[in-house]
Amino acid sequence: MDHQLIRRLHQETGARAQAWTTTERNAGRAPSAPMYQVRAAAFANETVAEHMQTLLASGQQAPTPAEEEALVDAILARMFGAGRLQQMLEDPALADMTDLDINGCDEVFATFTDGRKQRLPSVAETDEELVELVQTLASYVGRNPRPWDAASPQLNLRLSDASRLAATHQSLSGRPVVSVRRSLHPRVFLDDLVRFGSVSPELAAFLRAAVQARFNLIIAGGTRAGKTTLLRALVNEIDRTERLIICEDSLEIGLRAHLDLHENVVEMESRLPNSEGVGAVTLAQLVRHTLRMNPDRVIVGEVRGPEALVMLSAMTQGNDGSMSTIHARYARQVFERLATLAASAGDGMDLVTSRVLISQAIDFVIYCDQVRTGPRTRQRVVSTVLEVTGFDGVVQANEVFGLAGTEAVYTRIALSRQDALADAGWTPDRYDATPPESYLQAAGGSAVSTPMGWSG
Repeated sequence: MDHQLIRRLHQETGARAQAWTTTERNAGRAPSAPMYQVRAAAFANETVAEHMQTLLASGQQAPTPAEEEALVDAILARMFGAGRLQQMLEDPALADMTDLDINGCDEVFATFTDGRKQRLPSVAETDEELVELVQTLASYVGRNPRPWDAASPQLNLRLSDASRLAATHQSLSGRPVVSVRRSLHPRVFLDDLVRFGSVSPELAAFLRAAVQARFNLIIAGGTRAGKTTLLRALVNEIDRTERLIICEDSLEIGLRAHLDLHENVVEMESRLPNSEGVGAVTLAQLVRHTLRMNPDRVIVGEVRGPEALVMLSAMTQGNDGSMSTIHARYARQVFERLATLAASAGDGMDLVTSRVLISQAIDFVIYCDQVRTGPRTRQRVVSTVLEVTGFDGVVQANEVFGLAGTEAVYTRIALSRQDALADAGWTPDRYDATPPESYLQAAGGSAVSTPMGWSG
């Protein structure tokens, strides 16, 4: 496809759309975003039709109907998507791509589900065009338009397909850097994770009961470990009538895209300050505000700062069944990470008090990891579940489930929580089945059934 032609047709379409917008506003009719997109599609068709007439008048061969439609799609991709980047994300040949890293317009690298890496063609003619494409995304994607320039060099967005985009306006090399983490499973359930080999059937039954028993859960792990995917699966175990309030820095969980699963969902997104430095809404402010909005559960997409204190406080004040994710290198590091973040909020909170609050607020920590299944391949698994049992100078926790070398082991949980799990349907003493082969491979060996699960 001739990208110079697409750029010219895009400019012509944009000029028509801008003229129409100006006319409407002068008439006192400010067009809505959906209306603007409908009109822009009509203008794109007009522009392409005029281009075909020009070709025919000059004796050249006009595009086929399929090529004409592709031109219109490419124009709209530049206006409301990300041009060639958008087409790359929608390419069926790249359906199993999990990550796309762009170090300037012509250095494009893909990572696939099996761990393979591949270099791809350029996504723009120049770095300036790449910046323009991402700035268009920042204007039209999400609830709050976000600046991306030298004054605001960092950008985080949730794309329309639930993928996450992170961009830096200029790296040390002077080039824009864009990373896209694709969401291959925006609608996922625990049974799907069993089929993928990420959890065993027994662990899935335990997690389902933990959600339905309204325990407070923290999902932890490193980058690309599957935290958000697991969070979506756990949220989908919540009764559809419960009122869920989601707080995120950039929308990525996407529950309102599946209102057949949850009919009463409020999504809230933090907001950056404007060019004058005012108008910011922090994640901590959002979480605090949810307490006045009658939530059945509060879900924080990812805890990275002072909002940790507000979230922990909410968990101890009756918002049982709340969930969040956090980055950590190993499961027990979660407690110190949370304590440090909570203490950073000020309000006289020190590390010791933060640890006490953590021991009172959190019931289980679920740790996601990637285990090596081959020289260049990895499997995402839930490797550890910790049960918080109290405080004795530090947060005390027992390992309920873990991948210990070549065996998967379950141990008894505290009696105080067993009744609630039993009421929610977890009956490990009567469980007897065979784990999927993919789970055995992730665990590193064979397994046999025990009263509490699987043991190598």
